Amino acid sequence: FFSVLVSAKSSREEAPLYKYYTSVQIAKGDTLWSIAEKYLMLKSEPEYYNDTVCTFGYFRGNHTVRYVNDVFDTYNKYLGNVATKSEKNADSPPATNDQQ
Repeated sequence: FFSVLVSAKSSREEAPLYKYYTSVQIAKGDTLWSIAEKYLMLKSEPEYYNDTVCTFGYFRGNHTVRYVNDVFDTYNKYLGNVATKSEKNADSPPATNDQQ
């Protein structure tokens, strides 16, 4: 058995094309996690995971977001801080069919 290595090279040198984001808008009250959460959730939408900037494609961010929020809730419970997100949701009235 044998192997053949073939390569093709253009006669003219082309500079590599790099596309990237240069900034993120930060609003008052934003945290690093709130910004990361927003972009993790966008990674499951075709407009974002098909973008040339996105190297690895589709990502189901809801699992990661839920896990991190659970960690923050547990941390806040240990500290005895304000009610966690799940406790706040328990205090709210159940959703009606119009709200679902």
